[in-house]
Amino acid sequence: MLQGLASITLTSVLFVTLPIAAVASAVVAVGSVVRSVKAATTHHHYSGPVHQEHNTQVTNHGKWFGRSNTTVNH
Repeated sequence: MLQGLASITLTSVLFVTLPIAAVASAVVAVGSVVRSVKAATTHHHYSGPVHQEHNTQVTNHGKWFGRSNTTVNH
C-alpha cells in the first residue's frame, strides 16, 4: 500500500485535477454571462410609502433556572 501511495506523482495529480478545474472555470464563466444578461434588464422598484413597526417585549423570570420569555412582533 505504501508503494502505491508513493508512486503518486505531481504529474498524475495534475492530469486528474486540471480537467476538473477547466470544467469548473467554464461553468463560472457561463454563470457570470447569464448574470450580466439578467442584470441588463430593467427593474421595477416600489416607490410608495413604507411603514415598519417593531415591538419587542422581554420578560425575565429568575426562578426557573434563568429562562427568559422573549416575544418579537414584526
